[in-house]
This record gives sequence, structure tokens and C-alpha cells, in this order.
Amino acid sequence: MSTRNRFFLSHRSALKAVEFDPDELSKTGYPSENYYNHRILSEINRLAPDLGLTFFLTLSLDYFEEHLRDSVVFLMGDEMYQTPVYAPCVRAIFKSGGVRPNPARDLLKLPLSIASRVALREARNRLVAIRRDRRRRKAYSGPLAPIYEVPLGYWRQREVPWVPFEQRTIDVFFAGTTRPGWKPSARPAVVARRQLSAALVAAAAALPSLRVEYIRPGQPLMDAETYSNALMNSRIALCPRGNFDETFRLFEAARAGCAIVSELLPPRWYYQDAPITQIARWPDLNDTLRRLTADPVSLAATAGQTRQWWLDACSEAAIARYVLERLAPLA
Repeated sequence: MSTRNRFFLSHRSALKAVEFDPDELSKTGYPSENYYNHRILSEINRLAPDLGLTFFLTLSLDYFEEHLRDSVVFLMGDEMYQTPVYAPCVRAIFKSGGVRPNPARDLLKLPLSIASRVALREARNRLVAIRRDRRRRKAYSGPLAPIYEVPLGYWRQREVPWVPFEQRTIDVFFAGTTRPGWKPSARPAVVARRQLSAALVAAAAALPSLRVEYIRPGQPLMDAETYSNALMNSRIALCPRGNFDETFRLFEAARAGCAIVSELLPPRWYYQDAPITQIARWPDLNDTLRRLTADPVSLAATAGQTRQWWLDACSEAAIARYVLERLAPLA
């Protein structure tokens, strides 16, 4: 006999898992890193309410409670390509941030200033993975659950009125932290965003007809409401990497129907055929923007394709279907 699904959440500030109603939290939980996942779980529960499964939404790679054994885990926030200690105890794991490091050959495609910092982080990540694997072998035995990649989704977006592409008043938009000055940093995100900031200044000067809006180094971030409205009013969104190679901003821009310019994207299933303009070096931004804005009809079409990519590959409904398709053989 089928039974209702159950849902547990381990908060960042308190690891202990608490039961929750995804339908309720999906209505009230934004802007937060959980909102996207709440809505995925709510959609899963709508499509298949009586699977009798336990779903566990967590940020932890290590914390686990025995009553969650055989659960379906949604793991958020891992930027180090780790396998959770509790992987032998659960039915399946759906994690954002990637399951494994990118191929080493991908480093050769990056500017040296970024590639060297990424290589250092990946060496650190492998050492952490070795230590975590040792802990797992001591704590749990048995085969590992299958681990599937899912998108980061959105974080800071509010629900704002849709603005048709032709009515948008910002041509190029970027809102994110950029550290002023040139103090050395080992973080790829710091270096990439400094390069982006310099490229934006040069592009704005070279293309004065473009309406460019971005956060200058040292300026405070926009609040969620202001950010969401600005993104919805933008034609092109610039989406630099974080300290690893993905960013919430890219999915937020796709959800808002913007054309996207990003750094090189990792080889993950949801990026296949994504209509995103990828550049290896931010100093190439000037030529890229000139090309994109030279054909407004093509730019609008690209933005429409980006929105469709969001709906088909990354939206809550799309990921709910992806999850259920992979759980079916495990039932």
C-alpha cells in the first residue's frame, strides 16, 4: 500500500533534521538558498504524492540521522565535488555543484591567472575527499548510492512582473561583489570579477550607446527586490564564475529571460545545448557585446531560447521530472 512522502530539512545553523511541508515553505521561503529546492520537492509531491519516500534536504556532507536511512537526499552548497559520508545509507543523492571535478584538460582553456587558482583549489578538494572517504569507510559499509547532478537554481530572486524583452531598458547588467584594488587573492572569483570589472569599464567607453548597469568595486550589493527587478529589466546579463565554475546568477538570468554571457561552463548535462555565449577571457567582452547588440532580432531570439532552456532543463518542474525518472528504477 502506498503512503505519503515525508520531507526533512537540516538547517545551516542547526544540523538536526526537522520535518517540513514543501508546499508551505515553497510559498514563503524566498529569498533563500532553499526556495528553489522547496519548489522542486513540492512539484515532486504534486506529481507523485504517494511514493512513500523520505526526502532529506541538507547542506551537510557529514551529518546524518538513522531515521533518514534509505532517504532521497538533496545536497546543496558543495563546491568541492565531494561524496557524502552517508552515501552508503541512502537511496539516491541529487546534488548541486557537480559530482566530480572537471577534466584536467579544461584548465588549459582558462587564462593562466584563473587556471592556476583553480588548480590549487582542486588539489585541496582532492585532499579533503581522501579524508572524507576514510571517514566514510570507518562509519558505513556497503555500495554508494547513485549521485546525480542538478542545477544550483536561483537564490536571491523575488517574484516580479514579467517585462517583455523589447521593453527592457538595461542593455548590459551585472550585480555582484567585486573587491576594489589589486591585493593578491587565491580565490578564482576575485580575479575573474576584477577582470570583468575592468572589461566592463572598457566596453562602456567603447560602446557609449549601450545602457550598462553594474555594481562598482566597493559598492554595496542590491537588495533582493531591486536585483530581481533590474535583472528582469535587462537584455544581457553577465555571469562570471564563483570560486568554482557555477553561479546562481546564470540560472537567475535564464529564469528572467536574459541573453547570457558567461565564462566557460563545465560539462554537465543541464548545460548541453544551452544558448549561452561563453568567453574564455573577460577582456574579450567588448567584441562580444558589439557582436550581440549588432543584431537586435537575433539577440531577442537568443533571450527567448535561454528562457526556454530554463523551462525545459532547469526549472522546478523539469528537475522534478528528472528526479522521478531516476528514482523509478530504484523503487
